[in-house]
Amino acid sequence: MRKLLGMLLILLGCLMGLYRWTQAQRKRQAFMEACIRLFAGFAYAVEVGHVRLYDFLEGFEIGQEQLSDFLADLKKLLQENQYAGGQAAWRAAMEKNCPVQEIRGEAREILMASAEAFFGTSSQESLRCIEVCRRRMEECLERERKEYRKKRRVYMPVGMLSGLMLVILLI
Repeated sequence: MRKLLGMLLILLGCLMGLYRWTQAQRKRQAFMEACIRLFAGFAYAVEVGHVRLYDFLEGFEIGQEQLSDFLADLKKLLQENQYAGGQAAWRAAMEKNCPVQEIRGEAREILMASAEAFFGTSSQESLRCIEVCRRRMEECLERERKEYRKKRRVYMPVGMLSGLMLVILLI
């Protein structure tokens, strides 16, 4: 009975590890999708009504929790006017709400560079920068999805087989 319980716990541990990895990948992809929606929404607001970022953030609602926290913190920093410019407030809010282990690589670089787009000197410059950031984020998201599918094909069978091998070795 103890062996059976041990085998089940080992297999359950392997399944939970695979599940957590999958959830982390999906969360990262959802964040990137929300950033793309943010870029598109702000570009539209600037193009149609020349809206300032603070006013845009007041009416813009994002369903992704991490990005919502980031934008709320950014609004707070902009309102308090603690930093010399909007880019500094953007970077401070990002450092606080977007940990390196969750948002990394090119997606993080794009998000950092997008501060220039949101706080540009002219509407045309902002629109151009936002378009570049949106396109780069879409390409990054597509690469992330391809990499996830490729790794999933390997991680799922290997994770379960390693769990089964561990069970066999412990019997």
